[in-house]
Amino acid sequence: MRKILLSLLALTLLKSCGNETKKEEEKSSTEKITSNKLQKFDTVVEMLSQAGDFNEEMGTLKILDRNPQNPQIQVSKPIVKGDIDKVVDEIVKRDIVYVAFQTFAQTQTDKITITSIPIDLEDKTNIIINSKKK
Repeated sequence: MRKILLSLLALTLLKSCGNETKKEEEKSSTEKITSNKLQKFDTVVEMLSQAGDFNEEMGTLKILDRNPQNPQIQVSKPIVKGDIDKVVDEIVKRDIVYVAFQTFAQTQTDKITITSIPIDLEDKTNIIINSKKK
């Protein structure tokens, strides 16, 4: 009888130690998630500069209006000549959604005007619309 009681006590202790370890792992996992919060920015321009996806030096970003109530920007992803119209349209739409999501997630801005115009990968001064230079 004594062996059975000791065995049950040992199993109970082992099980409770395992639960504590599991709780600590869950707590650690939760802390990691909460510590990875998105960085907040005061302005859209500051956010885009930090992200580095679009920038004025490369010609992929134009700030049309810096009004904090309704900033207006133009983003331009380089594309390759000959890309089919469907691909170009998807790139343009994806960029607009990406910048809008990023803006609303990382700034206090609640209104933004975004224009997306693809540019030639090899000559970033040429705007491409419907796979033709303009």
